[in-house]
Amino acid sequence: MPYSDPKFPVVNNDPSVDDCINSLRKRDYMALFGLTGASWGYGYMVGKPLRGATASTAAAIGFTFASFVVLQDTRSRLLGYKENGVEVKKYGLCK
Repeated sequence: MPYSDPKFPVVNNDPSVDDCINSLRKRDYMALFGLTGASWGYGYMVGKPLRGATASTAAAIGFTFASFVVLQDTRSRLLGYKENGVEVKKYGLCK
């Protein structure tokens, strides 16, 4: 998280995880499912003796990673560090 002033309007100055999940965009869902699916595919390709188990474990790790990335991106939008026009229209500015 940058330590400079936000370049966009602040929507929520202390967003919780629920606030971040409620403000997910389609792009965030695509990143979540895409990274999880790519991780499953990678686990299947490299897990020769136990492909199913390796692919499932890789998908779980990929889902965890994707969740962190998506929550960080959403939090940055709510705090005003990334473009947040959709959130400003939906929730308004921070009071």
